[in-house]
Amino acid sequence: MLKTRNKPYTTTIPADEIHAIEFENTQDKVYTDYLQRLSTTENLCLKARHDATNFHGKQVGHFFLGVLFGPFAIIGTALANPTPYSSSNTLLLSTNKDYFSSPEYLICYRKRAKGKLITMEALGYFTYLMVYLMLSN
Repeated sequence: MLKTRNKPYTTTIPADEIHAIEFENTQDKVYTDYLQRLSTTENLCLKARHDATNFHGKQVGHFFLGVLFGPFAIIGTALANPTPYSSSNTLLLSTNKDYFSSPEYLICYRKRAKGKLITMEALGYFTYLMVYLMLSN
């Protein structure tokens, strides 16, 4: 139920388009259901992104790959298939090991892990370009 100028109406909004929800009453059933849903297995994508952000990859190594190989390192990482099993830190530190075989978990994990590593390689390549430009003048 949404309110606009004190006139309530009902509409359907896809869940992936909702970025924030503000509740006036913290005892409201909708709010308590929302909190319960966050803590259940339905939110695998959030758990996967958390694991990929905190535990996946050797960021410093990918930075130097970007310095040494530039766009070729970025292309190589874009073609790679990162999984929680390919990262020893994720295997050791994640509390979500039960979901490693879930397709939804793996899709979200791959997307975040690739994005993180490609960002580090792009920063390395950008650093190489800046040093090259500074030394060539």
